[in-house]
Amino acid sequence: MTPRADEEVNRTIDALMDRLHDFVSGRIGDDPALTQLEREAADGIENPLTEKRVELSLANAAAQDATFAQELERLVSEIRAANQDSAPKSTVNINAHGHDQAQMPIQGQGVQDNRFGFPGGSR
Repeated sequence: MTPRADEEVNRTIDALMDRLHDFVSGRIGDDPALTQLEREAADGIENPLTEKRVELSLANAAAQDATFAQELERLVSEIRAANQDSAPKSTVNINAHGHDQAQMPIQGQGVQDNRFGFPGGSR
């Protein structure tokens, strides 16, 4: 992929990630775990406990609202499709647990492994 095409794909993914962030924030934005995750991400901190808390909050929201879960999955699918157009340096791995749970990937370079829902598919 040419640098110019790569820049365009990156802009597309960035715009989709902004939409995803706004969508998720609109639903669980008052959750202190999301605020903490955003703060830690800005500081370059990876905290598995905070990630798990946000994961459970999203799983709960998706379990309670099928429309939210479907829209979240649609946005994630758009990001996956856009990411497939990017250079092979980016990989997004998303795993769902439970029934019809959706995920929130965080775009970046390298490999991402995001898991949301209930481990083992049970509650």
